[in-house]
Amino acid sequence: MRDVNAKAGQSTGPISVVDFWDKNYLPESNNNLKPSTVHGYKQVWNAEKHGLKEHFGTTALQDYKTPLMTNFLTSLAKTLRPRTLDRIKWLASAIFAHAVATGHCDSNPIRDAKVLGNTLGNGDTKSYTLEEMENVISALIEHTDAQLVMALSFFAGLRKGEIQGLQWADVDADYIHVRRAFSRVWLVHLKARRLYAPSPLFNLLRVCCCYCERRILMGCGCFRTPKAGL
Repeated sequence: MRDVNAKAGQSTGPISVVDFWDKNYLPESNNNLKPSTVHGYKQVWNAEKHGLKEHFGTTALQDYKTPLMTNFLTSLAKTLRPRTLDRIKWLASAIFAHAVATGHCDSNPIRDAKVLGNTLGNGDTKSYTLEEMENVISALIEHTDAQLVMALSFFAGLRKGEIQGLQWADVDADYIHVRRAFSRVWLVHLKARRLYAPSPLFNLLRVCCCYCERRILMGCGCFRTPKAGL
């Protein structure tokens, strides 16, 4: 037991933040988190100009200090929105928290880092007018399936992955039942919810049914999906 405790307390020597990500944090994330979550982490890590990989460089875990992250976030605040800054700080803090938990460093220097000065506003979320929605659908008159995709987004508020995961069995007389979604190429089962669909949307659904009768009988999805090729 003494030998086991001694080994547990031994330092593995200085390790850079980038090496810790490659050898520890990323493999752990791959084993325990959804692929879509890991994909988001990789985006933050590898982002051009403001990625954490480029920022950390060859710096060792033990050598990284709070002011370094404060300066980094402050420099990015001139061009990035607060939500993006929060994602960057969150991932950096999660990496160091894991390093502390596994004995690779003594403290998390990211926790007290912050943006010094003003940040950009969150900006206004743009939306289509009803006339613009109708124009988009009218422009797709020769592509009924594409019309339905846009109508599901416009009138039912479905996300891209939820539309990809929709099956004909999810549609009844008045409602669309959202039970699954595609995230990149991975199928994710969701907590089911139902959405009332207005008449214009059901009119399109009926037209699509006429063109997709064989796919309905086969129990296939409403649209072609990246993985199943349906």
